[in-house]
Amino acid sequence: MIVTHRKVRTEPGLQTKPHDPTNDMTTEEEHDLVIKTILRRERGFVEWEDRVVQKATKEIGKSWREILDLIRTHATTSLEQEIEKRPEWRQQFRCWYKLILPSEFFRDGYFMECRLDAPGKWKIEDTKIEDIDFDQVIVKIVNCHEQINR
Repeated sequence: MIVTHRKVRTEPGLQTKPHDPTNDMTTEEEHDLVIKTILRRERGFVEWEDRVVQKATKEIGKSWREILDLIRTHATTSLEQEIEKRPEWRQQFRCWYKLILPSEFFRDGYFMECRLDAPGKWKIEDTKIEDIDFDQVIVKIVNCHEQINR
């Protein structure tokens, strides 16, 4: 398992399902799985929404490969896990992930949002993350924009 500097924010009063090792992985294990998947060098484990790759390459001025290298460089120390609270996504995804990439064009950096694709189908036996078929796990980059710190 990858050791990371994790940051998890939850809203006061927000209820999440308790961990059931026969049903689903913990949020910590999911976070580590997302990082492990991002760091894979083989093609096909990180996917982009079409509109996101077009927007990011245009706004940052780098190719998708260069942006993916930046994401990999910063994922182990800066990828933040957020509990999903948006009603339209809450039933499908327990968490989403945010990464602020440094950028010469944007004072506060560039926001990238990703998620573990179809997280409900990744099961853990006896709470061992090693039992997951890592060749079936995909991280999808679903949103991007200039980061604005208030």
